[in-house]
Amino acid sequence: MLSRIRGFTLFELLIVIAITSLMASLVGPMAFSSLERVQAKDEMLRLKQLVSNTSKRAFVRQMAHDIYLDGNHYSVKMNQVVLAEGTFDYITAHQLHIHLNAVGLSEHPSYQVLYKDKHYAIELRKLDSDTVSD
Repeated sequence: MLSRIRGFTLFELLIVIAITSLMASLVGPMAFSSLERVQAKDEMLRLKQLVSNTSKRAFVRQMAHDIYLDGNHYSVKMNQVVLAEGTFDYITAHQLHIHLNAVGLSEHPSYQVLYKDKHYAIELRKLDSDTVSD
């Protein structure tokens, strides 16, 4: 006696493929949006770290430093000499200038950056407490 091996029909396979593609089309955009938000937060942390490091450098050298952010391009300068340059992919600012005096302090406690036309504040007075882990 030959036993007959039963498999899936073409119709059953098409139903499974349709359900899987429908689920992927619903979940996919949410996953990419979430990933983009995480990358934008990472860039904000990088900017905070840049300000913190520049502040420490200004204090150690006892010389004023400036950080310029225009659009998504940033530059760090000391006496108009460019020390560092770079770009951000997700956060932007319109002609942001952070001046750090010779002891590494800024005249403003916070600055605004944009992510998808929404304003986010970067608190400079909290930089030391943000970077210390307990």
